[in-house]
Amino acid sequence: MAARTDVLVVGTLYPTVGGIASAIEDQVQALRGRGLRVEVLNTGRRRRRRPGSVSFENGAEAALDAARVFGSAVRLRPRLVAVHTVASPVLPAVRALTLVGAARAAGAPVITHIHAYDLRESLTSGSSRYAAVLARLARWSARVVVLHDGVAADIRGVAPDASVVIVPNCVDCERYRPVDITEGTARVVFVGTAGRRKGAVVLVEALARVRHPIVCDIAGGPAEEEQEAYDDLRRAGASLVASGRLEFHGEVDRERSLALLQRASLFVLPSFAEGMPVALLEAMACGVAAIVTDVGAMGDIVREAGCGLVVSPGDVDALADAIDSLLGDDRRRSLMGAAGRKAILERHCCDAVGDTLAALYRAVSR
Repeated sequence: MAARTDVLVVGTLYPTVGGIASAIEDQVQALRGRGLRVEVLNTGRRRRRRPGSVSFENGAEAALDAARVFGSAVRLRPRLVAVHTVASPVLPAVRALTLVGAARAAGAPVITHIHAYDLRESLTSGSSRYAAVLARLARWSARVVVLHDGVAADIRGVAPDASVVIVPNCVDCERYRPVDITEGTARVVFVGTAGRRKGAVVLVEALARVRHPIVCDIAGGPAEEEQEAYDDLRRAGASLVASGRLEFHGEVDRERSLALLQRASLFVLPSFAEGMPVALLEAMACGVAAIVTDVGAMGDIVREAGCGLVVSPGDVDALADAIDSLLGDDRRRSLMGAAGRKAILERHCCDAVGDTLAALYRAVSR
């Protein structure tokens, strides 16, 4: 008789590119390394859609995914189902609730991993429906796993009886590590959705004001944002591209992203909204100093590690000055990079986080 599945992981994975897909991939590898039998159900979009939008296609895919979760849980009889979701705003939360409900209907306990960056905004927008859906999602889950204290507080505010556990994102510290690459010109790298939320437009504006000679690599495409916005970004950066100061790489796989991080002088992520971006942790693991905005967990991570600078969202001049400041001080930048690597080794390596997750999963497993 075949060994019983320990964990059925439900979430977005490759070929979808992004931080959530990377986080799930790393967690699955860590769990398997700890002897857990893990099966994965990829619910990544099968055609382009905008998460959170009302459409027949999105509704049909949500229903199909719920049926797939139920069928897989019945067939595999996992001891636990782990559902990864953004769960914000209301429509993604409803979708997550259907997936969790499908697993419960098949008789499996559920751990829900919430990767959201804007729970507070969704909760303060005046939608009682969202609070009700989020509370039900939390109560239907044996545990709710979140990335940092802010999201935990939001969930406890609507579901005080929910069991909320904070488990940070992790990095493969052997794969993501510093390497000696000599570049003639300083390189600044941005990895993520190249749109408004992650501040790519702000970065392009700031690059025009940076005094030091640089090349900026923007790795990422429109993802969940509009293609038109990405095209506008490329037009805004056309003169920088022509002068050799900016390169657009579009969507890249993890190997290409790693190569860009390891040759970078600075990592820059001037987001307007974030959770705990995997790209920042990967840059820190590679010993690259970072400039981020004070949103989500980013500001706390960078300040506590002493691995970079924190600026206000949307402040183009402050971002340009921060880039110039660190590019003008090689020793300071090197010390920040080393501090970032040290922080990752202490708090975000997949070895340690994998132990935490495996213990949690075993405790909840039926």
